Amino acid sequence: MANKKVKDRVDALIERMNTFIITTYGDGIKTALGYLPFVVHNDEVYVFPSTLAEHGTNLAKGANATVMFIEDEHTAAKLPARLRGIFEIEYEAVENDEVLDKMEVEIDGDYAIMRHLSDFTLYKITMKNGRYIQGFGAAYLQDENGDWKHNRPSVTTGN
Repeated sequence: MANKKVKDRVDALIERMNTFIITTYGDGIKTALGYLPFVVHNDEVYVFPSTLAEHGTNLAKGANATVMFIEDEHTAAKLPARLRGIFEIEYEAVENDEVLDKMEVEIDGDYAIMRHLSDFTLYKITMKNGRYIQGFGAAYLQDENGDWKHNRPSVTTGN
């Protein structure tokens, strides 16, 4: 499959999502798993976690993080082969009222309250080193230039 076709499929998967699964980890940091709603604004991804959640605390401490966008199990053609996009992320704390306004409209009106609470931080997310799983034998890796390459498994034979 051509590189652009894979990129388009990854983009389409992300566009259908409102949340992603996040894991945070690092030296001296307890691994935490959670999920976060996100918005895309000017082609950038933003999240607004609370430090009351372990993954929010870990992000505030500068933890490494990986996110996963995954197809709904109720609509997947094959449960073990759900579409998945998995990315290592870099992130930075930012202030952006336009993004918080968008979260309030697109995610939940409670963001009008949450944006004034001190335990919430807005982060701009940059995804890198992606993996896209389209099904059995159809997995792709993203290189440092953002290009997608088919990840072909090695074949082993039994005795």
